[in-house]
Amino acid sequence: MIAGQTPTQGLIARFERRDKISPAERAALHEILDLSVLHRAGELVIHAGARSQECRWLVSGLAARISGFQCGARSFTQLSIAGDFLDLHSLVMKQMDHGVLALTDCITAAMPHGRMIEMIEDQPHLGRLFMLELAVDGAIQREWFHRLGRQDALGRMAHLLCEIEARMALAGLGDGSGFGLAMTQQGFSDCLGMSSIHVNRTLAELRRRNLATWRAGRVEIHDHAGLVALAAFDPAYLRLHHASLAGRGRQSADGDPQATARLDVPLQIVAIELGRSCQQRPVRGMGGSARRGRRGPEGLQDPVRRTEAMPLGVGDLDLDRREFNDKA
Repeated sequence: MIAGQTPTQGLIARFERRDKISPAERAALHEILDLSVLHRAGELVIHAGARSQECRWLVSGLAARISGFQCGARSFTQLSIAGDFLDLHSLVMKQMDHGVLALTDCITAAMPHGRMIEMIEDQPHLGRLFMLELAVDGAIQREWFHRLGRQDALGRMAHLLCEIEARMALAGLGDGSGFGLAMTQQGFSDCLGMSSIHVNRTLAELRRRNLATWRAGRVEIHDHAGLVALAAFDPAYLRLHHASLAGRGRQSADGDPQATARLDVPLQIVAIELGRSCQQRPVRGMGGSARRGRRGPEGLQDPVRRTEAMPLGVGDLDLDRREFNDKA
Protein backbone atom coordinates (compact mmCIF):
# COMPACT_ATOMS: atom_id res chain seq x y z
CA MET A 1 0.00 0.00 0.00
CA ILE A 2 1.32 3.45 -0.91
CA ALA A 3 2.23 5.70 2.02
CA GLY A 4 -0.55 8.11 2.95
CA GLN A 5 -3.41 5.87 1.83
CA THR A 6 -6.10 4.69 4.19
CA PRO A 7 -6.66 0.91 4.29
CA THR A 8 -9.82 1.28 2.20
CA GLN A 9 -8.01 3.39 -0.41
CA GLY A 10 -5.27 0.78 -0.53
CA LEU A 11 -7.79 -2.03 -1.07
CA ILE A 12 -9.51 -0.11 -3.88
CA ALA A 13 -6.15 0.67 -5.49
CA ARG A 14 -5.27 -3.03 -5.34
CA PHE A 15 -8.34 -3.95 -7.37
CA GLU A 16 -7.96 -0.97 -9.70
CA ARG A 17 -4.57 -2.31 -10.74
CA ARG A 18 -6.33 -5.48 -11.85
CA ASP A 19 -9.42 -4.09 -13.56
CA LYS A 20 -11.75 -1.10 -13.78
CA ILE A 21 -13.89 -0.53 -10.69
CA SER A 22 -17.34 1.05 -10.96
CA PRO A 23 -18.59 3.72 -8.52
CA ALA A 24 -20.99 1.16 -7.00
CA GLU A 25 -18.14 -1.28 -6.46
CA ARG A 26 -15.99 1.43 -4.87
CA ALA A 27 -18.85 2.24 -2.50
CA ALA A 28 -19.18 -1.46 -1.58
CA LEU A 29 -15.44 -1.73 -0.85
CA HIS A 30 -15.71 1.30 1.43
CA GLU A 31 -18.04 -0.74 3.65
CA ILE A 32 -16.12 -4.02 3.77
CA LEU A 33 -13.18 -3.38 6.13
CA ASP A 34 -13.31 -3.38 9.93
CA LEU A 35 -10.90 -1.41 12.13
CA SER A 36 -7.19 -2.13 11.71
CA VAL A 37 -5.26 -4.25 14.22
CA LEU A 38 -1.55 -4.15 15.07
CA HIS A 39 0.40 -7.42 15.32
CA ARG A 40 3.93 -7.35 16.71
CA ALA A 41 6.84 -9.08 14.96
CA GLY A 42 6.94 -12.76 15.93
CA GLU A 43 3.21 -12.90 16.70
CA LEU A 44 0.94 -15.42 15.04
CA VAL A 45 -1.65 -13.39 13.16
CA ILE A 46 -3.62 -16.56 12.35
CA HIS A 47 -3.28 -19.88 14.17
CA ALA A 48 -3.32 -23.24 12.39
CA GLY A 49 -6.59 -25.01 13.09
CA ALA A 50 -8.47 -21.80 13.82
CA ARG A 51 -12.03 -21.47 12.53
CA SER A 52 -12.16 -18.02 11.02
CA GLN A 53 -15.21 -15.81 10.58
CA GLU A 54 -13.30 -13.18 8.61
CA CYS A 55 -10.61 -12.69 5.99
CA ARG A 56 -7.59 -10.56 6.85
CA TRP A 57 -6.00 -8.05 4.51
CA LEU A 58 -2.41 -6.99 5.17
CA VAL A 59 -2.31 -3.20 5.37
CA SER A 60 1.42 -2.96 6.14
CA GLY A 61 4.33 -5.16 7.13
CA LEU A 62 5.70 -8.54 6.08
CA ALA A 63 4.11 -11.87 7.03
CA ALA A 64 4.57 -15.53 6.13
CA ARG A 65 2.37 -18.57 5.90
CA ILE A 66 3.92 -21.14 8.18
CA SER A 67 3.68 -24.90 8.52
CA GLY A 68 5.62 -26.93 11.06
CA PHE A 69 6.19 -30.20 12.86
CA GLN A 70 5.95 -31.04 16.54
CA CYS A 71 9.75 -31.31 16.66
CA GLY A 72 9.96 -27.58 15.89
CA ALA A 73 11.00 -27.74 12.24
CA ARG A 74 9.07 -25.27 10.14
CA SER A 75 8.81 -23.82 6.65
CA PHE A 76 7.35 -20.71 5.06
CA THR A 77 5.05 -21.62 2.18
CA GLN A 78 4.49 -18.04 1.04
CA LEU A 79 5.47 -14.48 1.90
CA SER A 80 2.78 -11.81 2.19
CA ILE A 81 3.55 -8.15 1.57
CA ALA A 82 1.41 -5.07 2.13
CA GLY A 83 -1.69 -5.30 -0.04
CA ASP A 84 -1.96 -9.10 0.08
CA PHE A 85 -4.87 -11.10 1.44
CA LEU A 86 -3.60 -13.34 4.22
CA ASP A 87 -6.41 -15.89 4.25
CA LEU A 88 -8.89 -15.15 1.49
CA HIS A 89 -9.41 -18.91 1.14
CA SER A 90 -10.91 -18.97 4.65
CA LEU A 91 -14.13 -17.69 3.07
CA VAL A 92 -14.76 -21.25 1.85
CA MET A 93 -12.19 -23.24 3.83
CA LYS A 94 -13.34 -22.19 7.32
CA GLN A 95 -10.71 -24.14 9.33
CA MET A 96 -7.13 -23.06 8.63
CA ASP A 97 -4.58 -25.77 7.85
CA HIS A 98 -1.61 -23.42 8.39
CA GLY A 99 -0.68 -20.36 10.41
CA VAL A 100 0.35 -16.82 9.43
CA LEU A 101 3.35 -15.32 11.24
CA ALA A 102 4.16 -11.59 11.43
CA LEU A 103 7.82 -11.26 10.39
CA THR A 104 7.73 -7.52 11.14
CA ASP A 105 5.20 -5.37 12.95
CA CYS A 106 2.08 -5.78 10.81
CA ILE A 107 -1.25 -3.99 10.53
CA THR A 108 -4.22 -6.00 9.26
CA ALA A 109 -7.85 -5.17 8.58
CA ALA A 110 -10.60 -7.77 8.76
CA MET A 111 -13.36 -8.44 6.24
CA PRO A 112 -16.18 -10.40 7.94
CA HIS A 113 -17.28 -13.39 5.87
CA GLY A 114 -20.96 -12.48 6.04
CA ARG A 115 -20.29 -8.99 4.76
CA MET A 116 -18.09 -10.37 1.96
CA ILE A 117 -20.76 -12.83 0.81
CA GLU A 118 -23.35 -10.06 0.64
CA MET A 119 -20.97 -7.84 -1.32
CA ILE A 120 -20.10 -10.60 -3.79
CA GLU A 121 -23.79 -11.35 -4.35
CA ASP A 122 -24.50 -7.67 -4.98
CA GLN A 123 -21.31 -7.00 -6.98
CA PRO A 124 -20.38 -10.22 -8.83
CA HIS A 125 -17.54 -8.51 -10.70
CA LEU A 126 -15.80 -7.96 -7.34
CA GLY A 127 -16.33 -11.66 -6.64
CA ARG A 128 -14.42 -12.52 -9.81
CA LEU A 129 -11.60 -10.19 -8.76
CA PHE A 130 -11.42 -12.04 -5.44
CA MET A 131 -11.27 -15.26 -7.49
CA LEU A 132 -8.32 -13.84 -9.41
CA GLU A 133 -6.52 -13.10 -6.14
CA LEU A 134 -7.07 -16.73 -5.09
CA ALA A 135 -5.84 -17.98 -8.48
CA VAL A 136 -2.62 -15.95 -8.28
CA ASP A 137 -2.19 -17.05 -4.67
CA GLY A 138 -2.26 -20.69 -5.73
CA ALA A 139 0.04 -20.02 -8.68
CA ILE A 140 2.67 -18.51 -6.38
CA GLN A 141 2.68 -21.61 -4.18
CA ARG A 142 2.93 -23.94 -7.19
CA GLU A 143 5.90 -21.95 -8.45
CA TRP A 144 7.60 -22.17 -5.05
CA PHE A 145 7.07 -25.94 -4.78
CA HIS A 146 8.31 -26.56 -8.32
CA ARG A 147 11.50 -24.58 -7.78
CA LEU A 148 12.15 -26.06 -4.36
CA GLY A 149 12.47 -29.48 -5.98
CA ARG A 150 14.08 -28.60 -9.31
CA GLN A 151 16.24 -25.46 -9.00
CA ASP A 152 19.58 -24.93 -7.32
CA ALA A 153 19.99 -22.66 -4.31
CA LEU A 154 21.34 -19.68 -6.26
CA GLY A 155 18.48 -19.82 -8.75
CA ARG A 156 15.88 -20.14 -5.99
CA MET A 157 17.24 -17.12 -4.16
CA ALA A 158 17.34 -15.07 -7.36
CA HIS A 159 13.77 -16.12 -8.17
CA LEU A 160 12.50 -15.14 -4.73
CA LEU A 161 14.02 -11.66 -5.10
CA CYS A 162 12.56 -11.26 -8.62
CA GLU A 163 9.12 -12.34 -7.44
CA ILE A 164 9.08 -10.03 -4.41
CA GLU A 165 10.24 -7.11 -6.56
CA ALA A 166 7.42 -7.69 -9.06
CA ARG A 167 4.82 -8.06 -6.31
CA MET A 168 6.13 -4.91 -4.60
CA ALA A 169 5.61 -3.05 -7.89
CA LEU A 170 2.01 -4.26 -8.04
CA ALA A 171 1.49 -2.94 -4.52
CA GLY A 172 2.96 0.44 -5.47
CA LEU A 173 6.09 -0.19 -3.39
CA GLY A 174 9.77 -0.25 -4.34
CA ASP A 175 11.67 2.49 -6.13
CA GLY A 176 13.07 0.90 -9.28
CA SER A 177 16.50 0.16 -7.80
CA GLY A 178 15.42 -2.05 -4.92
CA PHE A 179 12.90 -2.65 -2.17
CA GLY A 180 12.62 -3.14 1.56
CA LEU A 181 12.71 -6.76 2.76
CA ALA A 182 13.04 -6.97 6.54
CA MET A 183 13.93 -10.67 6.60
CA THR A 184 16.47 -12.57 8.66
CA GLN A 185 18.75 -15.26 7.28
CA GLN A 186 16.56 -17.76 9.12
CA GLY A 187 13.56 -16.34 7.28
CA PHE A 188 15.26 -16.94 3.92
CA SER A 189 16.13 -20.42 5.16
CA ASP A 190 12.49 -21.19 5.98
CA CYS A 191 11.39 -19.91 2.55
CA LEU A 192 13.97 -21.71 0.45
CA GLY A 193 14.69 -24.93 2.34
CA MET A 194 18.33 -24.08 2.99
CA SER A 195 20.46 -23.81 6.11
CA SER A 196 21.31 -20.33 7.39
CA ILE A 197 24.94 -20.90 6.41
CA HIS A 198 23.88 -21.81 2.87
CA VAL A 199 21.68 -18.71 2.74
CA ASN A 200 24.66 -16.56 3.73
CA ARG A 201 26.86 -18.11 1.03
CA THR A 202 24.14 -17.76 -1.61
CA LEU A 203 23.56 -14.08 -0.85
CA ALA A 204 27.32 -13.53 -0.91
CA GLU A 205 27.50 -15.12 -4.37
CA LEU A 206 24.77 -12.82 -5.69
CA ARG A 207 26.73 -9.90 -4.30
CA ARG A 208 30.00 -11.22 -5.80
CA ARG A 209 28.37 -11.44 -9.22
CA ASN A 210 27.11 -7.87 -8.78
CA LEU A 211 23.50 -8.98 -9.27
CA ALA A 212 21.88 -8.02 -5.95
CA THR A 213 22.76 -7.09 -2.40
CA TRP A 214 20.69 -7.68 0.74
CA ARG A 215 21.76 -5.48 3.62
CA ALA A 216 20.02 -3.91 6.61
CA GLY A 217 16.56 -4.99 5.53
CA ARG A 218 16.83 -3.76 1.94
CA VAL A 219 17.50 -5.47 -1.39
CA GLU A 220 19.42 -3.47 -4.01
CA ILE A 221 19.20 -4.80 -7.57
CA HIS A 222 22.42 -4.06 -9.47
CA ASP A 223 21.82 -6.09 -12.65
CA HIS A 224 18.13 -6.69 -13.23
CA ALA A 225 18.55 -8.57 -16.52
CA GLY A 226 21.22 -10.80 -15.02
CA LEU A 227 19.11 -11.61 -11.97
CA VAL A 228 16.08 -12.46 -14.14
CA ALA A 229 18.23 -14.71 -16.33
CA LEU A 230 19.78 -16.52 -13.36
CA ALA A 231 16.36 -17.07 -11.80
CA ALA A 232 14.71 -18.12 -15.09
CA PHE A 233 11.99 -15.81 -13.83
CA ASP A 234 8.75 -15.90 -15.83
CA PRO A 235 6.24 -13.47 -14.26
CA ALA A 236 3.26 -14.89 -16.17
CA TYR A 237 2.01 -16.69 -13.04
CA LEU A 238 1.64 -13.33 -11.25
CA ARG A 239 -0.70 -11.98 -13.94
CA LEU A 240 1.05 -8.60 -14.02
CA HIS A 241 0.43 -7.71 -17.67
CA HIS A 242 -3.15 -6.59 -17.15
CA ALA A 243 -2.19 -4.81 -13.93
CA SER A 244 0.26 -2.67 -15.90
CA LEU A 245 -2.34 -1.82 -18.54
CA ALA A 246 -5.04 -1.06 -15.97
CA GLY A 247 -2.79 1.45 -14.23
CA ARG A 248 -2.05 3.62 -17.25
CA GLY A 249 -3.59 7.04 -17.40
CA ARG A 250 -5.62 6.74 -14.21
CA GLN A 251 -5.11 8.27 -10.81
CA SER A 252 -4.61 6.07 -7.78
CA ALA A 253 -7.21 5.80 -5.03
CA ASP A 254 -5.52 8.55 -3.05
CA GLY A 255 -5.59 10.95 -6.02
CA ASP A 256 -1.88 10.76 -6.86
CA PRO A 257 -1.61 10.56 -10.69
CA GLN A 258 2.01 9.40 -10.43
CA ALA A 259 1.35 6.47 -8.12
CA THR A 260 0.03 4.14 -10.80
CA ALA A 261 2.27 5.58 -13.49
CA ARG A 262 5.30 4.46 -11.47
CA LEU A 263 3.90 0.93 -11.48
CA ASP A 264 4.25 0.50 -15.23
CA VAL A 265 8.03 0.85 -15.38
CA PRO A 266 9.28 -2.23 -13.49
CA LEU A 267 6.61 -4.48 -15.03
CA GLN A 268 7.60 -3.46 -18.55
CA ILE A 269 11.25 -4.05 -17.68
CA VAL A 270 10.44 -7.54 -16.43
CA ALA A 271 8.55 -8.37 -19.65
CA ILE A 272 11.32 -7.05 -21.92
CA GLU A 273 14.10 -8.78 -20.02
CA LEU A 274 12.16 -12.02 -19.80
CA GLY A 275 11.83 -12.06 -23.59
CA ARG A 276 15.57 -11.66 -23.94
CA SER A 277 16.61 -14.19 -21.33
CA CYS A 278 14.07 -17.03 -21.49
CA GLN A 279 13.19 -17.61 -25.14
CA GLN A 280 16.49 -19.27 -25.99
CA ARG A 281 16.83 -21.39 -22.83
CA PRO A 282 16.11 -25.13 -23.42
CA VAL A 283 14.42 -26.98 -20.59
CA ARG A 284 16.72 -29.18 -18.49
CA GLY A 285 16.11 -32.87 -18.43
CA MET A 286 14.48 -33.04 -21.89
CA GLY A 287 15.58 -35.31 -24.71
CA GLY A 288 18.62 -34.75 -26.88
CA SER A 289 16.69 -32.87 -29.57
CA ALA A 290 15.51 -30.37 -26.97
CA ARG A 291 19.02 -29.80 -25.69
CA ARG A 292 20.27 -29.22 -29.22
CA GLY A 293 17.60 -26.53 -29.68
CA ARG A 294 15.39 -28.24 -32.29
CA ARG A 295 13.31 -25.55 -33.96
CA GLY A 296 9.54 -25.71 -33.71
CA PRO A 297 6.98 -24.61 -36.29
CA GLU A 298 7.18 -20.98 -35.16
CA GLY A 299 10.92 -20.80 -35.75
CA LEU A 300 11.69 -20.51 -32.01
CA GLN A 301 13.80 -22.79 -29.88
CA ASP A 302 11.65 -25.73 -28.82
CA PRO A 303 10.87 -26.37 -26.02
CA VAL A 304 10.80 -22.93 -24.38
CA ARG A 305 8.47 -21.03 -22.10
CA ARG A 306 6.94 -18.57 -24.55
CA THR A 307 5.71 -15.71 -22.42
CA GLU A 308 4.24 -13.89 -25.41
CA ALA A 309 2.00 -16.85 -26.20
CA MET A 310 0.79 -17.34 -22.65
CA PRO A 311 -2.50 -15.75 -21.58
CA LEU A 312 -1.93 -12.97 -19.10
CA GLY A 313 -4.16 -10.92 -16.87
CA VAL A 314 -7.72 -11.04 -15.72
CA GLY A 315 -8.91 -11.92 -19.21
CA ASP A 316 -8.13 -15.54 -18.29
CA LEU A 317 -11.09 -15.46 -15.90
CA ASP A 318 -13.46 -13.59 -18.23
CA LEU A 319 -13.87 -10.71 -15.82
CA ASP A 320 -15.49 -8.35 -18.29
CA ARG A 321 -18.65 -7.33 -16.48
CA ARG A 322 -20.43 -6.71 -19.80
CA GLU A 323 -20.20 -10.42 -20.65
CA PHE A 324 -21.21 -11.65 -17.22
CA ASN A 325 -23.97 -9.35 -16.02
CA ASP A 326 -26.55 -11.80 -17.32
CA LYS A 327 -24.71 -14.87 -16.02
CA ALA A 328 -23.50 -13.90 -12.55
